[in-house]
Amino acid sequence: MSCCEAQAVCVPLGGGPVLLGRIGLNSGSLVQQADLEKIEYLVLRGVNAVGSDELEAAEVIHNVLQTDARWKPDKTGYNFEWDAPHTLFPQEDAFTVVVTFTPTSGNPVVAKWSVIVEGH
Repeated sequence: MSCCEAQAVCVPLGGGPVLLGRIGLNSGSLVQQADLEKIEYLVLRGVNAVGSDELEAAEVIHNVLQTDARWKPDKTGYNFEWDAPHTLFPQEDAFTVVVTFTPTSGNPVVAKWSVIVEGH
């Protein structure tokens, strides 16, 4: 995933999305928990921020690629998994989630998701 590609995720009103991604460093290697100084997220509704905070690498980064039925893009797998709280998506609308991975050395990597919240 790069800063220009946003994966689309649809969730029902009252639900929170599970965001999956394969995150690589600018060096070309896949990110590992120990590589990261911090992970920050920002949730936007239009241009307005509705939530932001830090994530713990040990809780959202897998050091081994995961492959299961939830990962649709390919057979290689994902190394980022965040079960985003539903409170960040309180109404029917389109939201953008921007996650910034800041490594202990090198430049940050940014990944985006487009979250569509639909009514019942």
